[in-house]
Amino acid sequence: MRKPLDLINAPLSGSSLIEASAGTGKTYSLAALFLRFIVEEGLKVEDILVVTFTEAATEELRGRIRSRLREALNLFSGGDSSDEFLTKLVEKCGDNERGRRRLVRALASFDEAPIFTIHSFCGRVLAQSAFECGAPFELEVSGDSASALAEVAGDYWRSAVGALPALVKRRLQERRVGVPELARFAGKWRSRQNLTLIPDGFVKWSPELEEEVSALFKRFGVEWREGRDEAIGLIQESPAINKSSYSKRYLPLWNASVTSYAAGEDPLVAPDSLKRFSNSGLEEKRKGDGPLPTHPLFDLTEELVAALASLECSVNQAVSSFKIGAIKYLRDKLPEWKGEHKLRHFDDLLIELRDALYSDGGDALAGELRKRYRAALIDEFQDTDPVQYEIFSRLFGEGHPLFIIGDPKQAIYSFRGADVYTYMHAAKETARANTLDKNFRSSPKLVGAVNTIFSAHENPFLIEQIKFEPALSGLGDGPSFTVGGVEDAPLKICLITRGDVKLTSKDAARRAMEAVAVEIVNLLGGGDGERSFVDGRDLRAEDIAILSNTHDNARALQKLLLSRGVPAVIYDSESVYASPEARELYLLLRAAEDPSYMNGVRGALATSLIGLDARSLKEVEEGELWEEWLLRMLFYHRLWHERGFVQMARALIDGEGIRAWVLSREGGERTLTNILHLVELLAHAAADEKLSAAGVVKYLGAKLAQGDAAEEHEMRIESDENAVRILTVHKSKGLEYPVVFVPFSYEVMGGGREEEVFCHDSEDSLKGILNIDSQSPEYPLHLEAALAEQQAERVRALYVALTRGSRRTYFFTGPISGSEGSGAASLLTPGVDPSTLSDAEYFSLMNVLSKASEGAIEVREVGPPGGLPAKCMYKTEGAFASSLSARVPRASNRAQWSVESFSSLS
Repeated sequence: MRKPLDLINAPLSGSSLIEASAGTGKTYSLAALFLRFIVEEGLKVEDILVVTFTEAATEELRGRIRSRLREALNLFSGGDSSDEFLTKLVEKCGDNERGRRRLVRALASFDEAPIFTIHSFCGRVLAQSAFECGAPFELEVSGDSASALAEVAGDYWRSAVGALPALVKRRLQERRVGVPELARFAGKWRSRQNLTLIPDGFVKWSPELEEEVSALFKRFGVEWREGRDEAIGLIQESPAINKSSYSKRYLPLWNASVTSYAAGEDPLVAPDSLKRFSNSGLEEKRKGDGPLPTHPLFDLTEELVAALASLECSVNQAVSSFKIGAIKYLRDKLPEWKGEHKLRHFDDLLIELRDALYSDGGDALAGELRKRYRAALIDEFQDTDPVQYEIFSRLFGEGHPLFIIGDPKQAIYSFRGADVYTYMHAAKETARANTLDKNFRSSPKLVGAVNTIFSAHENPFLIEQIKFEPALSGLGDGPSFTVGGVEDAPLKICLITRGDVKLTSKDAARRAMEAVAVEIVNLLGGGDGERSFVDGRDLRAEDIAILSNTHDNARALQKLLLSRGVPAVIYDSESVYASPEARELYLLLRAAEDPSYMNGVRGALATSLIGLDARSLKEVEEGELWEEWLLRMLFYHRLWHERGFVQMARALIDGEGIRAWVLSREGGERTLTNILHLVELLAHAAADEKLSAAGVVKYLGAKLAQGDAAEEHEMRIESDENAVRILTVHKSKGLEYPVVFVPFSYEVMGGGREEEVFCHDSEDSLKGILNIDSQSPEYPLHLEAALAEQQAERVRALYVALTRGSRRTYFFTGPISGSEGSGAASLLTPGVDPSTLSDAEYFSLMNVLSKASEGAIEVREVGPPGGLPAKCMYKTEGAFASSLSARVPRASNRAQWSVESFSSLS
């Protein structure tokens, strides 16, 4: 068990790990360490490197450290402070004047403080030490690698696909594997080093197998036609065959499907029923010990089924090899392509610095950087990856003052490349390890409730190295959340009952959403609710957060709350390129880029942004308005080529009345926000990559295909009003709300694609294994390991969810089908499929937790669905009035067009 960190006396030399559980003052501690380096060690602000993982966190950290420097200066200058740490720091320093001078100097030069994101830090080093790093002096840095990936993936496709056998090409087509899919797949894995790829290399194709299948199929067609009736008769008459399997209902259907197959020309479209007429198929349905019927047709079918299985295996391995080849090709060719185009993307910054540090000149570079940065504080280290770890271990791994701060219990970003196994390896390498054990976010009882849930199991996080140590409360015991003047249990386990029927995840979600809506209306004082107070003031809608796991659930929740008069906004982590507006804007821009493509113009007019339905579109095409629309698109085309994308987009949005039109519809704010965000992103791309009009359309098309997930591409919030926040668990990390609802903890999310199995090497956790060959002998073992890692991450995600609330949390669960792989099942019913439990059994388990919590946990029932009662209504002045606006007529009141000069638009 690690000891709590003694913030004022902890050694500042060597390497230290600080594990900071949720709400334990991580940023406060980091700022305190920064102060100690300034006051005790006499370092200048430019000597202390501080690294975190997002721009927003960087700005917050910068502001917090500056504020703490000012507070310390006030105290060292004779002022007062109730801060215990600052008081102890003054006592420890002894010489107030020396401390004051150091703080004055630090504040005067604080703008020079090296507080960076990891990408900014690497970029700064590469720029300042370009010669030592062997890096080009002039390269354009872009956060968007979609175009580069698409270009190089396209080169690979053109160079490799021609040599593939026809059957493999066909399978690629069936699986819809094209250039965009290869770019997504290879782009995801190409930067990960220490990665074992399976299969490794191209599988040698055997044409003899294809010829064997073809010959067997021809024989089968003849023999089936001649012998099927006799063979089927033998099956019907045999006492050794289970007649319920080969029933009068199914046997004629199987006969018909196989007869159709045998009369065809394609051996690869074999129906599942073919195996029913093979020896092995008959063996599977044997009844008793009697002899099975024999027939030459059964023998031939057995041969054909086996040959087809072998051919299928060979084709799948060839497809897998082709995809693995894309990873290797991108590793080799993408840097060359970027060099030729003088481009560098954010991930390249890390790879280039890592490579430079481990090159022949790496010792000199590392020594120079250690002189420049005499101490380092690395925040959010649970979100690190192998490349980042290699950089920091090379720079600061030999006795240099280094603090790494993180919480492996909150490591939930594996889909972005974060690797909790790298964190655990780094933890073993540090000289000291401490914890932050006091929670300053949540009320004492809520802290106790979370402790109860996670302490009920010896290994709640399913990984031995990730321990749960109960947190202490750093807050007082006064009333913090009351309803009708009463403070009760802060954690509500809301049990969705099933009665005597199967409860699906979909039904559970619907009931949970209804229960959430009713409870929020009541908490805000609507319906039957009494007034709620948080820390002595009225509860507001913006104090409430709902953690959703899918975009569909988020939108359904928002719609439900708005229908009850509760303002609600979605903080969406989905890429704006995955939104419906992205597809519609693509169609519109394609028409403006090429107005001679008539089908393209028709597609643009049919979008909801223009709003012509099928009838209106037909009328336009048959009347004089068609020519007018073509002229409009030609106008935008010319404007785009003459004045650029931004001027054209502005004219298009204003000229077609898109702003007013979308705002008149339900969800209009969300739609308009997405449109304007997309236009901004495309404008940046057009400028950064010097894209022509056709290039912008191609760029947007590539984004649609790849489903880009870069942080800057996440959907923006559509309103800043006082409203309930709906967001994902991943988006909520680092945030806190007085009241939090967790309505979907039973749903199994984040399993990934089963054909892309990734796990860590059991012998070396810094190495990864990517196995996409389901026929390989190691595949079952790798799949099992991958599923176990995914399950562990779901538990960590649930920990994040249950620690977002500061005053009250609602946690929905129940005996729900398909939930055995969820984080809730791992914690609440370990080793038991929840759907096998009755309501009474589930209640009994939850009541054990409630009693153990000493009043901090209350178990509630979420009964059968009944719809929302009419009185469940909350009325707030001006809440989302736009959703109640009269709909604007479309097309009929469109602004009249006239001939204008381009200069009039500037």
